[in-house]
Amino acid sequence: MHYRIITYGCQMNDRDSEAIAAMLQDLGYQPAGSGQQEDLVLFNTCCVRDSAERKAVGKVLEYKAAKMERPDLLVGVGGCLPQQPGAAARLAKRAPWLDFIYGTQNLDRLPVLVAMARTRCRLRRESGGEPAGPVIEILEEPLDVTQAQPRAAAESEPAGHPRRVEAYVSISHGCDNRCSYCIVPAVRGPERSRPAGLILDEIAGLARSGSREVTLLGQNVNSYGRDLGRGPDFSDLLAQIDRLA
Repeated sequence: MHYRIITYGCQMNDRDSEAIAAMLQDLGYQPAGSGQQEDLVLFNTCCVRDSAERKAVGKVLEYKAAKMERPDLLVGVGGCLPQQPGAAARLAKRAPWLDFIYGTQNLDRLPVLVAMARTRCRLRRESGGEPAGPVIEILEEPLDVTQAQPRAAAESEPAGHPRRVEAYVSISHGCDNRCSYCIVPAVRGPERSRPAGLILDEIAGLARSGSREVTLLGQNVNSYGRDLGRGPDFSDLLAQIDRLA
Protein backbone atom coordinates (compact mmCIF):
# COMPACT_ATOMS: atom_id res chain seq x y z
CA MET A 1 0.00 0.00 0.00
CA HIS A 2 1.11 3.54 -0.73
CA TYR A 3 0.66 6.84 1.07
CA ARG A 4 0.85 10.51 0.13
CA ILE A 5 1.35 13.35 2.63
CA ILE A 6 0.36 16.88 1.62
CA THR A 7 1.95 19.41 3.96
CA TYR A 8 1.15 23.08 4.52
CA GLY A 9 2.79 25.58 6.84
CA CYS A 10 6.05 25.89 8.73
CA GLN A 11 9.10 23.77 9.43
CA MET A 12 7.36 22.32 12.49
CA ASN A 13 4.75 20.86 10.15
CA ASP A 14 7.51 19.59 7.87
CA ARG A 15 9.03 17.81 10.89
CA ASP A 16 5.63 16.38 11.86
CA SER A 17 5.21 15.06 8.31
CA GLU A 18 8.58 13.31 8.61
CA ALA A 19 7.32 11.61 11.78
CA ILE A 20 4.05 10.72 10.03
CA ALA A 21 5.97 9.16 7.14
CA ALA A 22 8.05 7.17 9.62
CA MET A 23 4.97 5.79 11.38
CA LEU A 24 3.28 4.88 8.10
CA GLN A 25 6.37 3.08 6.84
CA ASP A 26 6.49 1.17 10.13
CA LEU A 27 2.91 0.08 9.30
CA GLY A 28 4.06 -1.25 5.93
CA TYR A 29 3.09 1.69 3.70
CA GLN A 30 5.42 3.03 1.01
CA PRO A 31 5.49 6.59 -0.35
CA ALA A 32 3.53 7.05 -3.57
CA GLY A 33 5.55 8.35 -6.48
CA SER A 34 4.53 11.10 -8.86
CA GLY A 35 1.39 10.02 -10.71
CA GLN A 36 1.14 6.83 -8.66
CA GLN A 37 -2.22 5.95 -7.12
CA GLU A 38 -2.20 6.14 -3.32
CA ASP A 39 -4.13 4.08 -0.76
CA LEU A 40 -3.88 6.71 1.99
CA VAL A 41 -3.78 10.50 1.74
CA LEU A 42 -2.95 12.65 4.76
CA PHE A 43 -3.23 16.42 4.91
CA ASN A 44 -0.97 18.09 7.46
CA THR A 45 -2.58 21.51 7.65
CA CYS A 46 -1.78 25.06 8.72
CA CYS A 47 -4.09 27.79 10.00
CA VAL A 48 -1.70 30.64 10.79
CA ARG A 49 -3.22 32.61 7.92
CA ASP A 50 -6.70 32.49 6.43
CA SER A 51 -5.21 31.92 2.98
CA ALA A 52 -3.34 28.82 4.21
CA GLU A 53 -6.52 27.44 5.76
CA ARG A 54 -8.59 28.04 2.63
CA LYS A 55 -5.92 26.47 0.43
CA ALA A 56 -5.78 23.34 2.57
CA VAL A 57 -9.56 22.93 2.78
CA GLY A 58 -9.89 23.47 -0.96
CA LYS A 59 -7.36 20.74 -1.66
CA VAL A 60 -9.11 18.37 0.76
CA LEU A 61 -12.45 18.89 -1.00
CA GLU A 62 -10.82 18.05 -4.34
CA TYR A 63 -10.38 14.47 -3.12
CA LYS A 64 -14.13 13.85 -2.89
CA ALA A 65 -14.26 12.51 -6.45
CA ALA A 66 -11.37 10.12 -5.80
CA LYS A 67 -13.01 8.91 -2.60
CA MET A 68 -16.33 8.29 -4.36
CA GLU A 69 -14.57 6.40 -7.14
CA ARG A 70 -12.40 4.37 -4.74
CA PRO A 71 -14.22 3.94 -1.39
CA ASP A 72 -11.26 2.05 0.08
CA LEU A 73 -9.04 5.11 -0.32
CA LEU A 74 -8.37 6.54 3.14
CA VAL A 75 -8.33 10.33 3.48
CA GLY A 76 -7.32 11.97 6.76
CA VAL A 77 -6.78 15.56 7.90
CA GLY A 78 -4.51 16.59 10.75
CA GLY A 79 -2.32 19.44 11.90
CA CYS A 80 -3.14 22.89 13.22
CA LEU A 81 -6.39 23.51 11.33
CA PRO A 82 -8.50 20.82 13.10
CA GLN A 83 -7.05 21.79 16.49
CA GLN A 84 -8.95 25.09 16.43
CA PRO A 85 -12.16 25.02 18.52
CA GLY A 86 -15.03 23.76 16.36
CA ALA A 87 -12.91 23.44 13.20
CA ALA A 88 -12.99 19.63 13.09
CA ALA A 89 -16.79 19.54 13.29
CA ARG A 90 -17.09 22.18 10.57
CA LEU A 91 -14.74 20.24 8.30
CA ALA A 92 -16.63 16.97 8.94
CA LYS A 93 -19.86 18.70 7.95
CA ARG A 94 -18.36 19.96 4.69
CA ALA A 95 -16.64 16.64 3.92
CA PRO A 96 -18.54 13.76 5.58
CA TRP A 97 -16.70 11.33 3.32
CA LEU A 98 -13.43 11.93 5.17
CA ASP A 99 -12.17 8.94 7.16
CA PHE A 100 -10.52 10.61 10.14
CA ILE A 101 -9.58 14.00 11.57
CA TYR A 102 -6.98 14.56 14.29
CA GLY A 103 -5.09 17.48 15.84
CA THR A 104 -1.59 18.44 16.87
CA GLN A 105 -1.70 16.87 20.33
CA ASN A 106 -2.25 13.24 19.34
CA LEU A 107 0.14 12.67 16.48
CA ASP A 108 1.32 9.51 18.22
CA ARG A 109 -2.21 8.08 17.85
CA LEU A 110 -2.06 8.11 14.05
CA PRO A 111 -1.46 4.33 13.62
CA VAL A 112 -4.58 3.65 15.73
CA LEU A 113 -6.68 6.12 13.74
CA VAL A 114 -5.53 4.60 10.44
CA ALA A 115 -6.46 1.11 11.68
CA MET A 116 -9.89 2.31 12.86
CA ALA A 117 -10.56 4.03 9.54
CA ARG A 118 -9.55 0.99 7.52
CA THR A 119 -11.83 -1.26 9.59
CA ARG A 120 -14.74 1.16 9.12
CA CYS A 121 -14.13 1.18 5.35
CA ARG A 122 -14.18 -2.60 5.22
CA LEU A 123 -17.36 -2.89 7.28
CA ARG A 124 -19.08 -0.22 5.18
CA ARG A 125 -18.10 -2.02 1.97
CA GLU A 126 -19.41 -5.34 3.29
CA SER A 127 -22.71 -3.83 4.47
CA GLY A 128 -23.20 -1.52 1.50
CA GLY A 129 -23.79 1.42 3.84
CA GLU A 130 -23.08 5.11 3.34
CA PRO A 131 -20.23 7.03 5.03
CA ALA A 132 -21.13 7.79 8.65
CA GLY A 133 -18.71 10.68 8.90
CA PRO A 134 -15.06 10.70 9.90
CA VAL A 135 -13.54 9.50 13.14
CA ILE A 136 -12.66 12.71 15.02
CA GLU A 137 -10.07 12.74 17.77
CA ILE A 138 -8.97 16.15 19.00
CA LEU A 139 -7.16 16.24 22.34
CA GLU A 140 -6.72 19.37 24.43
CA GLU A 141 -4.00 17.86 26.63
CA PRO A 142 -0.59 18.90 25.20
CA LEU A 143 1.55 16.25 23.55
CA ASP A 144 3.98 14.78 26.07
CA VAL A 145 7.49 15.54 24.78
CA THR A 146 9.31 14.18 27.84
CA GLN A 147 8.81 10.46 27.17
CA ALA A 148 11.90 8.27 27.27
CA GLN A 149 10.58 6.57 24.13
CA PRO A 150 10.72 9.24 21.40
CA ARG A 151 7.95 7.57 19.38
CA ALA A 152 5.51 8.45 22.19
CA ALA A 153 6.15 12.06 21.25
CA ALA A 154 6.17 11.30 17.51
CA GLU A 155 9.84 12.25 17.29
CA SER A 156 11.56 9.31 15.62
CA GLU A 157 12.06 7.58 12.32
CA PRO A 158 12.04 3.83 11.59
CA ALA A 159 15.16 1.72 11.41
CA GLY A 160 16.65 1.88 7.94
CA HIS A 161 14.75 5.03 7.00
CA PRO A 162 16.95 6.97 4.55
CA ARG A 163 18.39 10.15 6.04
CA ARG A 164 19.01 13.48 4.40
CA VAL A 165 22.20 15.47 4.81
CA GLU A 166 19.99 18.09 6.48
CA ALA A 167 17.62 17.16 9.30
CA TYR A 168 15.07 18.83 11.58
CA VAL A 169 15.12 18.27 15.34
CA SER A 170 12.40 19.69 17.59
CA ILE A 171 13.74 21.07 20.87
CA SER A 172 10.44 22.48 22.10
CA HIS A 173 6.74 22.51 21.29
CA GLY A 174 4.11 25.20 21.78
CA CYS A 175 4.48 28.79 22.90
CA ASP A 176 3.74 30.91 26.00
CA ASN A 177 3.70 34.26 24.17
CA ARG A 178 0.04 35.18 23.83
CA CYS A 179 0.44 37.56 20.90
CA SER A 180 -2.92 38.89 19.73
CA TYR A 181 -2.18 38.13 16.08
CA CYS A 182 -0.89 34.56 16.56
CA ILE A 183 -2.86 31.33 16.88
CA VAL A 184 0.10 29.08 17.74
CA PRO A 185 -0.55 28.83 21.53
CA ALA A 186 -4.14 27.80 20.81
CA VAL A 187 -3.25 24.99 18.41
CA ARG A 188 0.18 23.88 19.65
CA GLY A 189 -0.36 24.35 23.38
CA PRO A 190 1.93 25.92 26.00
CA GLU A 191 5.69 25.80 25.61
CA ARG A 192 7.24 22.43 26.51
CA SER A 193 10.98 21.86 26.21
CA ARG A 194 12.21 18.41 25.30
CA PRO A 195 14.78 17.04 27.74
CA ALA A 196 18.32 17.71 26.54
CA GLY A 197 19.20 14.01 26.74
CA LEU A 198 16.54 13.08 24.19
CA ILE A 199 17.64 15.87 21.87
CA LEU A 200 21.32 14.88 22.08
CA ASP A 201 20.50 11.21 21.51
CA GLU A 202 18.45 12.07 18.44
CA ILE A 203 21.17 14.30 16.98
CA ALA A 204 23.84 11.67 17.66
CA GLY A 205 21.70 9.10 15.86
CA LEU A 206 21.22 11.43 12.91
CA ALA A 207 24.96 12.01 12.71
CA ARG A 208 25.64 8.28 12.68
CA SER A 209 23.13 7.93 9.85
CA GLY A 210 24.82 10.55 7.68
CA SER A 211 23.18 13.87 8.57
CA ARG A 212 25.65 16.75 8.65
CA GLU A 213 23.40 19.74 9.26
CA VAL A 214 20.70 19.96 11.93
CA THR A 215 18.06 22.67 12.25
CA LEU A 216 16.72 23.06 15.78
CA LEU A 217 12.98 23.74 15.77
CA GLY A 218 10.75 25.52 18.26
CA GLN A 219 8.35 28.43 18.25
CA ASN A 220 10.82 30.37 20.43
CA VAL A 221 14.11 28.47 20.73
CA ASN A 222 15.71 31.24 22.81
CA SER A 223 13.43 30.36 25.72
CA TYR A 224 14.39 26.69 25.64
CA GLY A 225 14.73 25.15 29.09
CA ARG A 226 12.85 27.76 31.12
CA ASP A 227 10.23 25.14 31.98
CA LEU A 228 12.83 22.53 32.95
CA GLY A 229 13.70 24.01 36.33
CA ARG A 230 17.43 23.67 36.85
CA GLY A 231 17.92 22.12 33.42
CA PRO A 232 20.10 23.60 30.66
CA ASP A 233 19.09 26.75 28.80
CA PHE A 234 19.46 27.28 25.06
CA SER A 235 23.12 28.31 25.20
CA ASP A 236 23.92 25.23 27.32
CA LEU A 237 22.11 23.03 24.82
CA LEU A 238 24.08 24.50 21.92
CA ALA A 239 27.35 23.86 23.77
CA GLN A 240 26.37 20.24 24.40
CA ILE A 241 25.40 19.75 20.75
CA ASP A 242 28.70 21.29 19.64
CA ARG A 243 30.60 18.72 21.70
CA LEU A 244 28.92 15.97 19.63
CA ALA A 245 30.77 17.15 16.51
